[in-house]
Amino acid sequence: MAGLIKIPISGGPNSGKTTLFNSLREVFPNAFFVEEAATLLIKSELSKHNSDLNYLPIVPWINPKQFGEQVFAKYIELENELPKEEGLVFLDRCFIDVIGYSRSVGHHSRASKAKKMAIDADYTTALFCSPIDHYQTTEIRREDQQQAEVTSRYLWESYQEFEVPTILISMHKV
Repeated sequence: MAGLIKIPISGGPNSGKTTLFNSLREVFPNAFFVEEAATLLIKSELSKHNSDLNYLPIVPWINPKQFGEQVFAKYIELENELPKEEGLVFLDRCFIDVIGYSRSVGHHSRASKAKKMAIDADYTTALFCSPIDHYQTTEIRREDQQQAEVTSRYLWESYQEFEVPTILISMHKV
């Protein structure tokens, strides 16, 4: 193996992305896994709010612009923590996802900054999960199905802009 192999996993909300990510942990126990920045931040913010009900959490359904800025900063932090030597890395989203999400909410300046970082990140290949048949919201994922489909399209378009081979995966139940 020569160098660092970086494989982001993407897809719209409720596409099976996290299920795939967790399954890969079992198949590749020696790989390095990077959690999704948005989920880490939402969980942290909701925890702060639960500890202090006067605390207004920075989450996408309350303050999408500030949340997006924090997610972008978190991705920078997570990318900087990647191993520098040879190895296999799976990322639950990456800078390319920042581009898609930013465009989907009209924050084009953040998308431009993320584009430069995505190029520099030198991802090896990407796995993109297509939307699944039945959509479910959660405490973390609060978009409705229509918003999820729009997000998925923006993400897919962002991945198509890069010269990163992208494999489309269907996580439909059999």
